[in-house]
Amino acid sequence: MLLAFWSGVLAPLIAWSLWRSRASRALVAAATVASLLVFLVRRPRVAEAPAPPAEPPETPAPPANAHDRHRLEALIIERTARLRHRAEQLRTINLVGQRLVQIRNLDELLPFIASELANAFSFENVNIFLIGDDPTVLEARASAGKYGQETPHHRLRVGEQGIVGWVAGSGQPLMANDVSREPRYLFRDWLAETRAELAVPIRIGDQVLGVLDIESRHVDAFDETDLSTAQTLADLIAVAIENARLYDQTRELAVTEERNRLAREIHDTIAQGLTALTMQLELADAALPADPERAREAIARALGLARLNLEEARRSVQNLRSRSLTRKSLADAIRSLLEQSSKENGYYYSFRHNVEGEIAPAIENGVYRIVQEAVNNINRHAQASEVNVAIELNGNGLRLLVEDDGVGFDPHDPVLIGDGHFGMIGMQERAHLLGGTLHVRSTPGDGTAIELHIPVKPA
Repeated sequence: MLLAFWSGVLAPLIAWSLWRSRASRALVAAATVASLLVFLVRRPRVAEAPAPPAEPPETPAPPANAHDRHRLEALIIERTARLRHRAEQLRTINLVGQRLVQIRNLDELLPFIASELANAFSFENVNIFLIGDDPTVLEARASAGKYGQETPHHRLRVGEQGIVGWVAGSGQPLMANDVSREPRYLFRDWLAETRAELAVPIRIGDQVLGVLDIESRHVDAFDETDLSTAQTLADLIAVAIENARLYDQTRELAVTEERNRLAREIHDTIAQGLTALTMQLELADAALPADPERAREAIARALGLARLNLEEARRSVQNLRSRSLTRKSLADAIRSLLEQSSKENGYYYSFRHNVEGEIAPAIENGVYRIVQEAVNNINRHAQASEVNVAIELNGNGLRLLVEDDGVGFDPHDPVLIGDGHFGMIGMQERAHLLGGTLHVRSTPGDGTAIELHIPVKPA
């Protein structure tokens, strides 16, 4: 330490004194260099941080064990199943919405909805309850599933019996994923396997019209997505019920107006003519013993009135018929339509029937109009090479079938339904006005079949 002190501090001072006394410059220079060397050699060194050790080469992470792999696979499978389930729900909602456009008969629509729900989601039991004339009673109008065959005949008290009754009374949905813990659940022998139940109200505004009820054999079978889907379908059912009610009112009004028109026409023509005819016959009967000539004149006038009233009756009947049916039978009118259409469009046709003036004129007119619309659709869109039409009348009613081997189409395509591209709505309207049902079967590339059923008997 002393050597460092003298070398590092005092030596430069001595050198400076010698420099001031103008001593030998060589000696001063030597002393200065020596002191600097000693200082550099003796001064402490700053410790340098040690270099970090070289990192070992990266090694791949150990693979997940079998448990982790299985858990990941299970999660993927579960997520895929949920997405597929949701897609199926959306498809069912879309399909039901399309059927609402085509079907206005609740006895046909409600079983379709119940069946679609049961098939699409594998629900063991689907029921649709509606409130009838008695506002305190729910009656099952449709049922589908793998068990519970007695359900369609079942009735419940609104607000009192079971989950369905509670939902009808409160107007609120209820999802019970374990019915053993739900005090409002009503046990029924024919549904003893039920473990979960989902019920949603069918309502318009604040008015409850019924309940859509879904049951499963599995605990925790439903989630919020199922609840949302069920409520959407219940809302569609409510729209269908309201449409059916308005449709029935419109149809009843139209029928009433037509009956009034016919009543006025009969009163103004046929009834008055028959009254005059009766008077002439009574006059002839009174004059016959004493005045045969006068009696003959009365009889001649009566014959004239009878012929006139016969023409009036025929005219009234013809007013119910299409112009194409004015002087033709239904079979002749359809045959003429097919002959002309086949010549203009170059396809072969066949026509079979067993009706010859055996059904009411109004039915004839409706059937002809449906055939006419179907043939027009074939001409415009089908590109068919063969068309077959058949009309059969038997104990079950009238059956019409119109088939072609054309390009076909998707009957559930909302674009085709919405813009009337294939005239389906018009044919459905006519079928319902006749009290019948019309079904359209078609597949793109595989032709089209239109089938009409009307519960009529021979006239």
